[in-house]
Amino acid sequence: MTVTTEPGALVEATVSEGSPTATAVADGSGVTVLGVPLNPNAANILARLEAQLIERYHTGLLAHGVTGYGLDSLWEDYRLSVIGHLAIPVWQQSYGLHPSIWWPHLHRILAAFEDLGCAALLS
Repeated sequence: MTVTTEPGALVEATVSEGSPTATAVADGSGVTVLGVPLNPNAANILARLEAQLIERYHTGLLAHGVTGYGLDSLWEDYRLSVIGHLAIPVWQQSYGLHPSIWWPHLHRILAAFEDLGCAALLS
């Protein structure tokens, strides 16, 4: 695993597990996994990196002068963003995109919703 700081992104983590490589990037809009459709192990890779990425992102926020925003608040916001991402495959399907596009997105976001316990935020 390689974790680096790049201009424009606070955290970039790349893990090679066979071929191809999955990359997770954290920036102001959240954590994104690039190359997921190409790598069936990308979700497993993200699960292993997720806590490190969030903690590193929080450290970067503090280093850039953000105050009053604890790690617990960041995790809650991250989980809330997962809930918001549920709308993406719905939008894709409603605009007639092929199921080969929206179905994998739905599968991944529902897995993240469950893994991160997002339902607890809805009660």
